[in-house]
Amino acid sequence: MRSTKRTLLVSGGLTAGGVALTLFGIWMFEFQGGSWASGLPLFVGLAIAPVSFIFFVSSAVSGFRKEKLEAGAGQITRWRVPASEWAAFREQEKRFVAAGRPYNVLNLREGAPRDGDVIFAKKAVIADEDYHDLIPGGLDDLQSIEWVQGRPSCFQFHLKTRRSAGASGVGGFSFTHTYLRVPVAANEGREATKVFAHYTRITRRGVAIAMKNPKLTIRICL
Repeated sequence: MRSTKRTLLVSGGLTAGGVALTLFGIWMFEFQGGSWASGLPLFVGLAIAPVSFIFFVSSAVSGFRKEKLEAGAGQITRWRVPASEWAAFREQEKRFVAAGRPYNVLNLREGAPRDGDVIFAKKAVIADEDYHDLIPGGLDDLQSIEWVQGRPSCFQFHLKTRRSAGASGVGGFSFTHTYLRVPVAANEGREATKVFAHYTRITRRGVAIAMKNPKLTIRICL
């Protein structure tokens, strides 16, 4: 998320539009019954409004966290990536994707590259003003971190998001896997090591509680 204000305006507008379509569909249904003219806006409204509202709330929370992080709260470290390295990072991303690496969800700045900061917190990152949560067990569940060598080197974060079961609720569920890559500035190896050590530690998966004492688990289940 690069602009909190723009994201809230878009998600809020979609939420309001979805609610309006839903109410219009209900009003049409009362006067025309179950016709396609009343069913279509009702269906579209119910499809848009809930998702947009969740996105609006999530964006508001992320925007608040972004402002706190920019003010220095909870920072692990930060570094400045010069424009030349951002340009090299863009070209490297093209090569990575062409070579089979997954697409990077980092929202790169449009236009000519310029100097930009990377700020890491304990459960988030801002890369050139683009904010991302990095929370194990969150809505976008952080799975792992990889230190990718290159020019420039970068961190690759693997996130997993659960997909809904569909409108019927009986279509099962699946996961969407996304990847965030953030450049490491030259000569910032010591600071990058702090970030890598922290996220390696918090993404290390322990033994499930049920498997720590299988006999006790079986007795409880019985």
